[in-house]
Amino acid sequence: MSSSGLYLEQLRKLHSPLDKFFTVNPITEEPQQLSPDWLAENRIFLVQIASGQVIVKQTPEEIGLSDIETQRRLAEVYPNLIPAILAHSGHVCVMEFFDGQSFGKPSEADVNHNQELLGLIGQTLSELYAKSAARVSNPEILKQIAYTLKYRKDRDIDLLKESLMTWETFLSSGYMGCLIHNDLNVFNIILRSSNSIGLIDPKTDRFFLMDRAKDMGRFVASLIANMPISWYANNDVYLNAQFFLEAWHKENDAVIGRTVYYLAQSLISFSRWDSPVFSKDQFYDLAIYLLKGGPGRYVSIQSLLDHTFEGVLKVKK
Repeated sequence: MSSSGLYLEQLRKLHSPLDKFFTVNPITEEPQQLSPDWLAENRIFLVQIASGQVIVKQTPEEIGLSDIETQRRLAEVYPNLIPAILAHSGHVCVMEFFDGQSFGKPSEADVNHNQELLGLIGQTLSELYAKSAARVSNPEILKQIAYTLKYRKDRDIDLLKESLMTWETFLSSGYMGCLIHNDLNVFNIILRSSNSIGLIDPKTDRFFLMDRAKDMGRFVASLIANMPISWYANNDVYLNAQFFLEAWHKENDAVIGRTVYYLAQSLISFSRWDSPVFSKDQFYDLAIYLLKGGPGRYVSIQSLLDHTFEGVLKVKK
């Protein structure tokens, strides 16, 4: 038996039967509701063992093996940022447990405290990602839009198709990439302790994007979607996004335009659901507004923020 198989077998021997042994950790954060089919195929448990707590995760075999490999590689490149895989047997793995609080909760806290945290997150990720330069990224990015559009068959997509034509050449020009989380949003950031963050639930980078702009864009999209509605009146959501982006990225180059693309792609993905702040159609319309101007209008963080929040005002009228 492999070492991972022995590890899992030891867990079974030391504890009660599985239905009593595992404590299910809540994983149904709004605005996404996990489907019964997903819950039937994916099982995530918080397990108490003699040395502390670990996570046991079981996923569909094909996806699970890919995600385990992604997490293993990320943990090697970014030590202490991603939970380490302690053992795995097939598509079941035992991983390190990060004790802390999801940034999805602190994001509802005091505005000034929130900005300080966003600066910490941006600076931490900037320093770590800069150390992991990989091969030149030349991804099939536009496939991601096609994937998310299946959720919006009710909308006329001609305008979107026209807008995407202006992005194709821009996105096909590669630059040095790095290993990425691939689903970086406010609920996947764990505040572990003072001056320490961790990232949970990385996803397989199926298109080999290797593009830090995807993590930047995804995180900004989730900030826009999850900030309290009262913060929009005082421009606080704009400032929160600014603190994060300026701490992560200080150069005016192709990363900015690519970040906008992924921001829009994430908003289309979010348009599967209504949220407390945006309806499905408002998410979709904001994405169209960002894409239709083409990448040439996004030359700095300031232009990214200005156009994004102009779009927010338009779709919220």
